[in-house]
Amino acid sequence: MRVQLGMDDEVPLAAALHRQLEPAAGEFAQVKNIARRVLDMEDAAQHMTAELLALDYLAVSRGNLPLRRRIGAKFHDWRHHRGEEALVA
Repeated sequence: MRVQLGMDDEVPLAAALHRQLEPAAGEFAQVKNIARRVLDMEDAAQHMTAELLALDYLAVSRGNLPLRRRIGAKFHDWRHHRGEEALVA
């Protein structure tokens, strides 16, 4: 099937459609990729916020403990952190 675009232009229908749709399709692909990246960044920010809030809550709750228990908790955190470093190494 062929389509006549002007007085002297006769091109295949698929080529004419491609010529008309390609710019919009390219823009759509760019917007879709940017949207996916924004959603990924939003997800990462939510996870970081939850982690920071948990750490803040832990620090505040430990502030209410007696001195001896606070020191024990700090030591526990230090040992746990060292264990994570050993797993990474």
